[in-house]
Parts: sequence; C-alpha cells; structure tokens
Amino acid sequence: MKKSILPTTLLLISTTAIAQSIFIPSGTGGIGNNTTTLNVGIGTAIPSSTFHVKSLGGNTYMSIEKTSSAYEGGFQFRNNGHIDFFFYSDNATDALKLQAGSLIGEEDSAPRIEVPVNNKNLYFALSGGNVGIGTRLTSDYRLAVDGKIGAREVNVNTDAWSDYVFADDYKLPSLETIGRFIKQYRHLPDVPTAEEVKLNGIDLGATDALLLKKIEDLTLYMIEIKNENEALKEEMARLKAVVNSK
Repeated sequence: MKKSILPTTLLLISTTAIAQSIFIPSGTGGIGNNTTTLNVGIGTAIPSSTFHVKSLGGNTYMSIEKTSSAYEGGFQFRNNGHIDFFFYSDNATDALKLQAGSLIGEEDSAPRIEVPVNNKNLYFALSGGNVGIGTRLTSDYRLAVDGKIGAREVNVNTDAWSDYVFADDYKLPSLETIGRFIKQYRHLPDVPTAEEVKLNGIDLGATDALLLKKIEDLTLYMIEIKNENEALKEEMARLKAVVNSK
C-alpha cells in the first residue's frame, strides 16, 4: 500500500515566482514560548485548532492530488507515533476507504468503511465487523438497531420451509393431543412462549416457517373434517334411502 500523507509539520506555500518551504516545529520548542499553543491558519489569523482553514467567500476545499494512479492519497491519524487509522483514496479499487492502522485482517481489500466511485453503495466492515445503530451491543448480529426500522420490503433467505407437512410420511398430530398440550402449557406446540420471545426475540425466517407449518396443519385438519362430513352425508343419504324404501 502506497499512501501519500499530508504532513502535520511541513507546510508548503507556493507563489507565482518561487516555491517556498516553511518548517514549523512541533512541541514546546516551536515558535513562541513554552506556554504557547502552535496553530496554523489559512484564511484566518486566529486559528482555533492545530490546522484551521477558513473560506474567504464561497466553497472551501482541501486538495490532495496524486501524480500517478499507482499511489494513494489521504490522511493518517496517529497516536504518539502509532497509526490508528487511515482515511484515503484507494488506487486499486478506486474507492474512498477508512481502515484501522494495525488491526489484523483489515487492509485495502477489507477496510472498515468503503465508498466506491463506480456505484452509489456504501460498504461497512467487510473484514467481518458488525454495525450498531443506536447501540454498541451488537452481539453476533451483522446489524443491531436499538429503535424502529422502516421498510417497504424485507427479504429473508432461509433453507427451512414447511412443505414437508404435505409429505406422505408426515404424522399430523391429533386435535386431542394438541388440546391437551394447550391446556397444560398455554401455548401451541413448537411455538415459543411469551417469556422466551421477550428474552430472545424471534427469528423472522424460522417464525414464518413455523407459522406456515401451523397453517398447513390447519389445512390438513380442514380437509379431514370435510372428508368426514362428506362421509356422514353419504351415510345419512344411504340410511334415508333405506327408511324410505320400507
């Protein structure tokens, strides 16, 4: 990785006639006395931070220009000489990236945040991290949100679906068995209790599959009841014919 980094101790000032370099020492040995905080201002004589750029009218930009596409341009954020973060333009993927300085597994191909140039996507933590919105307690969730989520459509991929209910070898529980279970436990078989849902939440894919199973069970019960009713009608018609024939 080649990164061209804006130095914090070297300020280059260009004029139409000559390029001058002004070195501003850091620490207490810099310009002024030992109690003076050294700040640099562009467009302001009273900089309020170490490096303060103020517009004199219109938009304000800081430019980092590379001389070759083989290089990268950006910023390093250091803590006592140690690089904590890079914020840079990646020459390999043509994207703006933020990544940690020494996190194992986090490099150009797996940054913390990536903003590609060739599409409008925003990629978070490709190296395996989780994203928390309103919370730092992400547990093992890729996305943890403490609050409401609004969406027009949610697509949940799952390998478990309930069409096995219609297989020839499926054992449909009797209504008497289900009735005894409900009387004893106060909830449907296989369905988590209210206390379990309050504690663990629900898995949308698994819950939808479970609800579908219950619907398919109900469908089979209705088919059984219809068949029984048809059989009763036929038996009543036969008995009626016997009575009328006498």
